[in-house]
Amino acid sequence: MNNNLALEIKDRIHSLHRYTVDLNDFDPVRYLGTRSTYLSIKTDKIRNFLKVFKRSHKDLSYDKFIQILDDLYSEDVFEVKNSASFLISIYYEHRRVLDLKKLNEWLYHLNGWAEIDTMCQNNFPGKEVFSRFNEWKPLLKGFSTHKDISHRRASMVLLLKTVRSINDPQVRDLAFDNIRANMESRDILITKSISWILRTMINLYREDVRDFLSENEAVLPAIAIRETRKKLLTGKKN
Repeated sequence: MNNNLALEIKDRIHSLHRYTVDLNDFDPVRYLGTRSTYLSIKTDKIRNFLKVFKRSHKDLSYDKFIQILDDLYSEDVFEVKNSASFLISIYYEHRRVLDLKKLNEWLYHLNGWAEIDTMCQNNFPGKEVFSRFNEWKPLLKGFSTHKDISHRRASMVLLLKTVRSINDPQVRDLAFDNIRANMESRDILITKSISWILRTMINLYREDVRDFLSENEAVLPAIAIRETRKKLLTGKKN
Protein backbone atom coordinates (compact mmCIF):
# COMPACT_ATOMS: atom_id res chain seq x y z
CA MET A 1 0.00 0.00 0.00
CA ASN A 2 1.33 3.43 -0.96
CA ASN A 3 1.82 5.33 2.29
CA ASN A 4 3.44 8.69 1.65
CA LEU A 5 3.27 9.83 5.28
CA ALA A 6 5.04 6.72 6.53
CA LEU A 7 7.66 7.25 3.83
CA GLU A 8 8.05 10.85 4.97
CA ILE A 9 8.72 9.67 8.52
CA LYS A 10 11.18 6.98 7.45
CA ASP A 11 13.07 9.36 5.17
CA ARG A 12 13.31 11.93 7.93
CA ILE A 13 14.60 9.36 10.43
CA HIS A 14 17.28 8.20 8.02
CA SER A 15 18.27 11.82 7.45
CA LEU A 16 18.74 12.19 11.22
CA HIS A 17 21.48 9.58 11.06
CA ARG A 18 23.97 12.45 11.29
CA TYR A 19 22.75 13.08 14.86
CA THR A 20 24.10 9.83 16.14
CA VAL A 21 25.15 8.64 19.55
CA ASP A 22 28.85 7.82 19.78
CA LEU A 23 28.72 4.03 19.72
CA ASN A 24 32.28 3.24 20.76
CA ASP A 25 31.92 -0.35 22.00
CA PHE A 26 28.12 -0.15 22.24
CA ASP A 27 26.50 -3.39 21.06
CA PRO A 28 22.75 -2.95 20.36
CA VAL A 29 22.14 -6.69 20.61
CA ARG A 30 23.77 -6.86 24.04
CA TYR A 31 22.35 -3.64 25.47
CA LEU A 32 18.98 -3.31 23.72
CA GLY A 33 18.29 -6.89 22.70
CA THR A 34 17.45 -5.71 19.21
CA ARG A 35 18.35 -7.59 16.04
CA SER A 36 17.05 -4.74 13.91
CA THR A 37 19.29 -2.36 12.01
CA TYR A 38 20.45 0.23 14.54
CA LEU A 39 21.13 3.80 13.36
CA SER A 40 22.20 5.14 16.79
CA ILE A 41 20.08 8.30 16.48
CA LYS A 42 19.45 10.33 19.61
CA THR A 43 15.90 9.68 20.81
CA ASP A 44 15.07 13.34 21.41
CA LYS A 45 15.77 14.13 17.74
CA ILE A 46 13.13 11.62 16.68
CA ARG A 47 10.61 12.70 19.30
CA ASN A 48 11.00 16.38 18.37
CA PHE A 49 10.50 15.61 14.69
CA LEU A 50 7.34 13.61 15.43
CA LYS A 51 5.90 16.46 17.49
CA VAL A 52 6.38 18.71 14.48
CA PHE A 53 4.84 15.99 12.29
CA LYS A 54 1.68 15.98 14.41
CA ARG A 55 1.37 19.75 14.27
CA SER A 56 1.44 19.43 10.49
CA HIS A 57 -1.04 16.54 10.49
CA LYS A 58 -3.49 17.37 13.28
CA ASP A 59 -6.42 15.99 11.31
CA LEU A 60 -4.84 12.63 10.52
CA SER A 61 -7.65 10.08 10.37
CA TYR A 62 -7.66 6.98 12.54
CA ASP A 63 -7.46 4.69 9.51
CA LYS A 64 -4.48 6.57 8.11
CA PHE A 65 -2.84 6.54 11.52
CA ILE A 66 -3.12 2.74 11.63
CA GLN A 67 -1.74 2.42 8.10
CA ILE A 68 1.29 4.50 9.10
CA LEU A 69 1.94 2.38 12.19
CA ASP A 70 1.55 -0.86 10.22
CA ASP A 71 4.15 0.40 7.78
CA LEU A 72 6.61 1.66 10.42
CA TYR A 73 6.43 -1.44 12.60
CA SER A 74 7.13 -3.67 9.61
CA GLU A 75 10.40 -1.83 8.88
CA ASP A 76 13.47 -3.66 10.16
CA VAL A 77 15.07 -0.54 11.66
CA PHE A 78 15.14 0.04 15.41
CA GLU A 79 14.48 3.78 15.28
CA VAL A 80 11.70 3.44 12.71
CA LYS A 81 9.82 0.91 14.83
CA ASN A 82 10.27 3.09 17.90
CA SER A 83 8.90 6.08 16.00
CA ALA A 84 5.65 4.14 15.59
CA SER A 85 5.52 3.67 19.36
CA PHE A 86 6.16 7.39 19.92
CA LEU A 87 3.24 8.18 17.59
CA ILE A 88 0.93 6.09 19.79
CA SER A 89 1.82 8.42 22.66
CA ILE A 90 1.50 11.62 20.64
CA TYR A 91 -1.80 10.76 18.93
CA TYR A 92 -3.63 10.10 22.21
CA GLU A 93 -7.03 10.62 20.59
CA HIS A 94 -6.44 7.59 18.36
CA ARG A 95 -4.77 5.58 21.11
CA ARG A 96 -7.88 5.86 23.27
CA VAL A 97 -9.98 4.08 20.65
CA LEU A 98 -7.25 1.78 19.35
CA ASP A 99 -8.31 -1.64 18.16
CA LEU A 100 -6.30 -3.64 20.71
CA LYS A 101 -5.87 -6.51 18.26
CA LYS A 102 -3.34 -4.30 16.49
CA LEU A 103 -0.98 -4.71 19.48
CA ASN A 104 -0.94 -8.43 18.83
CA GLU A 105 0.08 -7.81 15.22
CA TRP A 106 2.73 -5.23 15.99
CA LEU A 107 4.41 -7.26 18.72
CA TYR A 108 5.41 -9.87 16.13
CA HIS A 109 7.71 -7.21 14.64
CA LEU A 110 9.40 -6.32 17.95
CA ASN A 111 12.43 -8.01 19.42
CA GLY A 112 14.42 -7.22 22.53
CA TRP A 113 13.37 -5.33 25.63
CA ALA A 114 13.90 -1.84 24.21
CA GLU A 115 11.54 -2.26 21.26
CA ILE A 116 8.90 -4.00 23.37
CA ASP A 117 9.05 -1.54 26.24
CA THR A 118 9.01 1.54 24.01
CA MET A 119 5.59 0.43 22.79
CA CYS A 120 4.27 -1.01 26.05
CA GLN A 121 5.68 0.79 29.07
CA ASN A 122 4.39 4.37 28.94
CA ASN A 123 1.82 4.56 26.16
CA PHE A 124 -1.27 3.27 27.97
CA PRO A 125 -2.32 5.16 31.13
CA GLY A 126 -4.02 3.18 33.88
CA LYS A 127 -7.32 5.04 33.58
CA GLU A 128 -7.48 4.33 29.86
CA VAL A 129 -6.75 0.64 30.36
CA PHE A 130 -9.21 0.29 33.21
CA SER A 131 -11.98 2.04 31.25
CA ARG A 132 -11.69 -0.77 28.66
CA PHE A 133 -10.66 -3.54 31.04
CA ASN A 134 -13.18 -5.97 29.54
CA GLU A 135 -11.11 -5.75 26.32
CA TRP A 136 -7.65 -5.56 27.88
CA LYS A 137 -8.07 -8.47 30.26
CA PRO A 138 -8.56 -11.27 27.67
CA LEU A 139 -5.90 -9.72 25.43
CA LEU A 140 -3.24 -9.66 28.14
CA LYS A 141 -4.30 -13.04 29.48
CA GLY A 142 -3.71 -14.46 26.01
CA PHE A 143 -0.36 -12.69 25.73
CA SER A 144 0.81 -14.28 28.99
CA THR A 145 0.85 -17.79 27.48
CA HIS A 146 1.75 -16.79 23.92
CA LYS A 147 4.41 -18.75 22.07
CA ASP A 148 6.18 -15.49 21.23
CA ILE A 149 8.30 -14.10 24.07
CA SER A 150 7.61 -10.49 23.04
CA HIS A 151 3.94 -11.07 23.77
CA ARG A 152 4.70 -12.70 27.10
CA ARG A 153 6.83 -9.77 28.24
CA ALA A 154 4.15 -7.38 26.99
CA SER A 155 1.53 -9.15 29.12
CA MET A 156 3.26 -7.64 32.15
CA VAL A 157 4.84 -4.43 30.84
CA LEU A 158 1.51 -3.24 29.38
CA LEU A 159 0.05 -3.45 32.91
CA LEU A 160 2.69 -1.33 34.64
CA LYS A 161 0.85 1.98 34.58
CA THR A 162 -2.38 0.29 35.58
CA VAL A 163 -1.03 -1.56 38.62
CA ARG A 164 0.72 1.65 39.67
CA SER A 165 -2.43 3.80 39.57
CA ILE A 166 -5.54 1.57 39.81
CA ASN A 167 -6.39 -0.20 43.07
CA ASP A 168 -8.82 -2.91 42.02
CA PRO A 169 -8.95 -6.70 42.57
CA GLN A 170 -9.39 -7.34 38.84
CA VAL A 171 -6.15 -5.53 38.05
CA ARG A 172 -4.28 -7.21 40.89
CA ASP A 173 -5.51 -10.68 39.96
CA LEU A 174 -4.67 -10.28 36.27
CA ALA A 175 -1.14 -9.15 37.13
CA PHE A 176 -0.58 -12.13 39.43
CA ASP A 177 -2.10 -14.54 36.88
CA ASN A 178 0.24 -13.29 34.16
CA ILE A 179 3.22 -13.60 36.48
CA ARG A 180 2.22 -17.16 37.42
CA ALA A 181 2.00 -18.07 33.75
CA ASN A 182 5.66 -17.06 33.31
CA MET A 183 7.39 -17.50 36.66
CA GLU A 184 9.14 -20.73 35.70
CA SER A 185 10.91 -18.99 32.82
CA ARG A 186 14.53 -18.00 33.28
CA ASP A 187 14.80 -15.89 30.13
CA ILE A 188 15.97 -12.43 31.13
CA LEU A 189 13.18 -10.80 29.10
CA ILE A 190 10.72 -12.49 31.43
CA THR A 191 12.58 -12.54 34.75
CA LYS A 192 13.23 -8.79 34.61
CA SER A 193 9.62 -8.02 33.69
CA ILE A 194 8.36 -10.14 36.61
CA SER A 195 10.62 -8.23 38.98
CA TRP A 196 9.50 -4.94 37.44
CA ILE A 197 5.76 -5.52 37.79
CA LEU A 198 6.05 -6.92 41.32
CA ARG A 199 8.05 -3.89 42.43
CA THR A 200 5.55 -1.56 40.75
CA MET A 201 2.64 -3.26 42.53
CA ILE A 202 4.10 -2.53 45.97
CA ASN A 203 2.62 0.98 46.13
CA LEU A 204 -1.01 -0.21 46.01
CA TYR A 205 -0.74 -3.94 46.72
CA ARG A 206 2.08 -4.22 49.26
CA GLU A 207 0.70 -7.03 51.41
CA ASP A 208 -0.54 -8.97 48.38
CA VAL A 209 2.96 -8.80 46.88
CA ARG A 210 4.52 -9.90 50.16
CA ASP A 211 2.17 -12.90 50.35
CA PHE A 212 2.74 -13.74 46.68
CA LEU A 213 6.51 -13.88 47.20
CA SER A 214 6.14 -16.20 50.19
CA GLU A 215 3.71 -18.51 48.41
CA ASN A 216 5.79 -18.78 45.24
CA GLU A 217 9.36 -18.48 46.53
CA ALA A 218 10.33 -21.91 45.22
CA VAL A 219 9.32 -21.07 41.67
CA LEU A 220 9.84 -17.35 41.13
CA PRO A 221 13.11 -16.18 39.53
CA ALA A 222 15.71 -15.33 42.14
CA ILE A 223 16.19 -11.82 40.73
CA ALA A 224 12.47 -11.08 41.14
CA ILE A 225 12.50 -12.25 44.76
CA ARG A 226 15.69 -10.36 45.59
CA GLU A 227 14.74 -7.05 43.96
CA THR A 228 11.14 -7.08 45.19
CA ARG A 229 12.09 -7.85 48.78
CA LYS A 230 14.69 -5.10 48.63
CA LYS A 231 12.01 -2.68 47.43
CA LEU A 232 9.63 -3.84 50.20
CA LEU A 233 12.32 -3.28 52.80
CA THR A 234 14.00 -0.08 51.62
CA GLY A 235 11.74 1.43 48.99
CA LYS A 236 14.58 1.01 46.49
CA LYS A 237 15.42 -1.64 43.91
CA ASN A 238 19.11 -1.87 44.84
